[in-house]
Amino acid sequence: MTTFREAREALLLANDLDLIDDEEMLLLYDLNTSKNLDIPDWKYDKFELDSLSDDECKSEFRFLKHDIYALLDVLNPPDKISFQNRFSVNSDEALCLLLRRFAYPCRRHDTGMLAMSGLLPMLETHCIAPTGQPLCLYGHPAYPLRVHLQGPFKGAALTAQQQLFNLSMSTVRTAVEWVFGDILEYFSFLDFKRNLKVGLSAVGKMYIACALLRNAHSCTYESTTSTFFGVDPPSLEQYFS
Repeated sequence: MTTFREAREALLLANDLDLIDDEEMLLLYDLNTSKNLDIPDWKYDKFELDSLSDDECKSEFRFLKHDIYALLDVLNPPDKISFQNRFSVNSDEALCLLLRRFAYPCRRHDTGMLAMSGLLPMLETHCIAPTGQPLCLYGHPAYPLRVHLQGPFKGAALTAQQQLFNLSMSTVRTAVEWVFGDILEYFSFLDFKRNLKVGLSAVGKMYIACALLRNAHSCTYESTTSTFFGVDPPSLEQYFS
């Protein structure tokens, strides 16, 4: 069956060949335009679960890749699943679509939060070593790769060196993320989710205040993260100067 897009392309060609006039073309073009968003999905790469890393799967679908396949084995869906608009996908893609949709309300997408933060322009301005070399942060695989923002190697066919890099950096990243758990542990008010609602409470300001207080606590008593890296924290005066 001809799609709306194919029909519109045929109409444009017919108009170029003077088979229909402009008025007919505009009328038929409008009749062959879907009321849904015209998203150019044919321009995107085909979804391949095997090409995603465990970090990407955990970020987007909340499950590691092998666990997604385990879910498929247990649920045993049809090989092809069709939707009301006659669009069909393989069972693994359908499950990932479902998981992604259910995961979405939990938080904003990482790339959206990155854009809202204005972090990249600040890194481009200030993240330069005295020697002139750019300094970079190591971030989540969902973030885009930039000069000042790096992430793990992606894909299924990684070299041994790339796998070793991902493993070593994952260990370090986990150690850094201990701090976020410490903030909730030491200032449990932030963990009362029912009372903290974006738009109704100053959630961002309260979290920043607690993060500063937790850092002050680390300056005074050290922390698991500073011990892991073997780095002495600054004094309170140095931190707040």
